[in-house]
Amino acid sequence: MSRRLVWAAAALPAANVVHALVPAPGGQNEAIAGPIMGTIVTVGALVAFAGLVRQKAWAPMLAVATSVATIAGFALFHALPLRSEATEPYWGHHGTTNGAQVASLALIAVTAVWVIVEALPTLRSPARA
Repeated sequence: MSRRLVWAAAALPAANVVHALVPAPGGQNEAIAGPIMGTIVTVGALVAFAGLVRQKAWAPMLAVATSVATIAGFALFHALPLRSEATEPYWGHHGTTNGAQVASLALIAVTAVWVIVEALPTLRSPARA
């Protein structure tokens, strides 16, 4: 496994934890779907990381799937300007907390894309170990 892929896979759950530690915009309580989805993708990312460290053949695919799910989840949960009990969009919030949330979201997006970019050559390789 690529050392860069292992580092990227380690960074994704760390970025998810950083995001979880940043308070919700305006001090509001976040919709319950966010912590549940965040926990699921963070556990998936940790399992992918452990698999990559152990050089398991399934680990790059899990890393990509977890990264795609993370990006899709954040897009649906935070990026769409639709407010409901199942979403917490960043649209319409002001202040430093919003900036911290957006910065942590950007960190996750960059990290998830990094995992995908590093894993794709591994997935294309016919001789995966």
